[in-house]
Amino acid sequence: MRHIDAKRYPYALELQVSGMHCENCARRIEDALQSLDVIAKAELPSTVIVRSKHPVDKEACSKAVREAGYEVIETQL
Repeated sequence: MRHIDAKRYPYALELQVSGMHCENCARRIEDALQSLDVIAKAELPSTVIVRSKHPVDKEACSKAVREAGYEVIETQL
């Protein structure tokens, strides 16, 4: 992820995702989350950082990850 100005994207959510094995998996998850108008960066083997200008909807993020074929096992604000 390029440097993100935390003042412009003050809301963050960390997801732990199971089933993310390679860069293609990471890209699929990032794309699914970015469709929610957030910035997402997946870091193998299981961490995904989501940044947003607005409060992050944990349930919407989990659903997007599930629909991409993966499972969120933990979230942290």
